[in-house]
Amino acid sequence: MPKALRLFLVPLGMFAYFSNANANGINPPRVSGSEIVEATCTTEADVDSTIIFRARVVVGEKATDLMEIRMESEPALEVSMSKVNRLEITTSAPDPEGFVRANLHLSDPVYKGKGFVKVVELGKPLRLSGFTKVNRRVEIPLTKCKVLLLRTVSSNEVEHRPAVKK
Repeated sequence: MPKALRLFLVPLGMFAYFSNANANGINPPRVSGSEIVEATCTTEADVDSTIIFRARVVVGEKATDLMEIRMESEPALEVSMSKVNRLEITTSAPDPEGFVRANLHLSDPVYKGKGFVKVVELGKPLRLSGFTKVNRRVEIPLTKCKVLLLRTVSSNEVEHRPAVKK
């Protein structure tokens, strides 16, 4: 292969390899197969709402899309955030296992009624983490959300969301 052609193909190959960058802690990560969840956390008495894009649950340094939920006297289940439609936290102090009472609305398993959601694990509060509309990183303790609305967003909605200048 001629040297000039090699000098052209190497940078082109590097560009193709690095053009699909992963999250770096500053920029929002690109979608890679998982469902994208948009969360609306409403604090005290419907006064203050925060919309979080690409929402995840964080404990310590570990992020996940799973929430631990108990329906009445059933054992606890780990449910994907994309399957939770609405949580309304009705008590503020967690029990010894880290659960608070809540009204649940789930799509899978289909359930609407009273239950519990885990907000503390290993003595640390679970946090709702993601990005604001202007792509700033945000974390809110789950205990601060009195009403949490979750919805699955298509990758088209995310990619075609209008850019907001900072």
